[in-house]
Amino acid sequence: MSKLAVPAAFSRAAALRIGGAAVLAAATQPGRAFAQSAPVRYAASPAATQAEAYYAEQLGFFKQAGISTIGTIVARGAAAVSGVISGDYDIGSSTPPSIASAIVHGIPLRVIAPGPVYVDPPPFQLFVAKDSPIRTARDLMNSTIAVQTLNDDQGLGILAWLDQNHVDTTKVKFIEMTFPTMPAALTRGEIAAAMIVEPFISANKDVLRAIPRVYDSLGQRWAYGAWFARQDFIDKNPALVKAIATALYATAKHVNANQSEIDPLLAAYSKVTVDTARSTVKPVFAEMLEPSNFVPQLQVALKFKMLPRAVTLQEFLAK
Repeated sequence: MSKLAVPAAFSRAAALRIGGAAVLAAATQPGRAFAQSAPVRYAASPAATQAEAYYAEQLGFFKQAGISTIGTIVARGAAAVSGVISGDYDIGSSTPPSIASAIVHGIPLRVIAPGPVYVDPPPFQLFVAKDSPIRTARDLMNSTIAVQTLNDDQGLGILAWLDQNHVDTTKVKFIEMTFPTMPAALTRGEIAAAMIVEPFISANKDVLRAIPRVYDSLGQRWAYGAWFARQDFIDKNPALVKAIATALYATAKHVNANQSEIDPLLAAYSKVTVDTARSTVKPVFAEMLEPSNFVPQLQVALKFKMLPRAVTLQEFLAK
């Protein structure tokens, strides 16, 4: 785990533009209606898709809402889930199936705001080594595929794609591997394919080849990330939780409209060069709650027995 730092290479002009956006967003919000006794501790992986709270922190949207924060980078979304469950963090970013899995096991996690949504082009895909003979779903029979976290939508989209292409999914093995280590494992032939996310795609583009549109298997628009908290934290801090969600939506709206401005922030967050950050496909973050965007993964997770029972939106979303 590592604490988050402010990037040095952030232009004054960009800071002024972003600061103005945060001030304008704050001016349209009602006055602060909560007392914050301690900073909100959030956890997220270093993937670009989980950088939203860091952007809210660095761009001033949390500050303008009266929210102080402490961010921690964890290796994967599952670590954020376990950290929120244990009380090490107040909120975390992870995938809907991971959150739903905790819920069905009696752990009262609830989604407080969606994160990134799947649109074309996505900031993640299924990749093989550049010289790999693999071209189709059938070519992956009896092979090993790496994902950062098992039993979430990283593998779920691949399973749905294999199934749609009439491949026996029991003939494919999934293993866990962190995103930064996947490209080297592909080039060494240790794995046949891997689900990789930005900025680790752009940082290794010379050795990777994408198998396109695998994740269309889950639909054309779906939420593949979410911010969540324990129910007791939500019950004790309803106004604070609402303010966090509002600040995240304001951040999403600004970042979606000004993607090039956040390149230095992404570089600092994910520990890549600014040039690499500039070349990435940026995630699109949800600007409002659309409950239906969570349905595809929850349904497919049930089909492939990643969830032992159905999870309703009523138990999944914070009220």
